[in-house]
Amino acid sequence: YKLSPPWVSGFAQALIGTAFSCGADSTGNPSYSDAAVETFSALLVSTASGGVTTFGSDTVWFEEAAREDFPSIKILNGHLTAMEGLKKKV
Repeated sequence: YKLSPPWVSGFAQALIGTAFSCGADSTGNPSYSDAAVETFSALLVSTASGGVTTFGSDTVWFEEAAREDFPSIKILNGHLTAMEGLKKKV
């Protein structure tokens, strides 16, 4: 893909958000839940604004690797991992 670092990752955001969610579930500590919400909120930011999500006219794609100055490369693994993390959170 020829995308050189640095980049942001929906894949990583989802994994971290899921870890915080699991921490909240297992400990009951609300700070983990707050961190999970904040982490998953990053999935609402478009790649054009430095986030990890490409918004189309009728689609949303969570990018595994994204940067403002690079076109969407739509890696399925990253998108599915983000979707699975959201499913566990919601």
